Amino acid sequence: MNEVQRIVHAISFGMAILSAAVIAAMPLLIGYSTVMRYFVGSALSITEELSSFLLVSCVFLGLPYAALKGRHIAISALLSILSPPLRKLMVIMTHLMTLGFLALLIKLTFDFFMLGYQLNAHSETAYIYEPPWRAVMVVSSLWLAVVVVYQLCEEIFFPQHVSNES
Repeated sequence: MNEVQRIVHAISFGMAILSAAVIAAMPLLIGYSTVMRYFVGSALSITEELSSFLLVSCVFLGLPYAALKGRHIAISALLSILSPPLRKLMVIMTHLMTLGFLALLIKLTFDFFMLGYQLNAHSETAYIYEPPWRAVMVVSSLWLAVVVVYQLCEEIFFPQHVSNES
């Protein structure tokens, strides 16, 4: 299990680093475009569309690591008042419901990606090729599902390991 844990953490952390790089790129891009608008008289035409793609990418790339580290939205007040067996059941049920949601999200984002690929979709103003940006949603959602399955297995098969890490 240690090797699986190392791989899950490494890939999730790598995606979080990419998310941070994307977050850092957004103000640089917008700042450069603003400077160009005021000093040269013309802003970059790709700024708004690329910023939108970067924003969606940073959110999706950061989700798996946030989930792995328990930094996502949770109703911890409710869990703290439950008995340990009921708490464990609620955590397992939450993971199962999350997997159901992710199955739907993966299906929809994959269809969105395929449609963009088949139509050779480009953005309207800057003509940015969209399928790679759409693929970020599919890959991140798939990896998030892997993270949730990993957490579910830890909760079921290694409950002491989970409580020691928290």
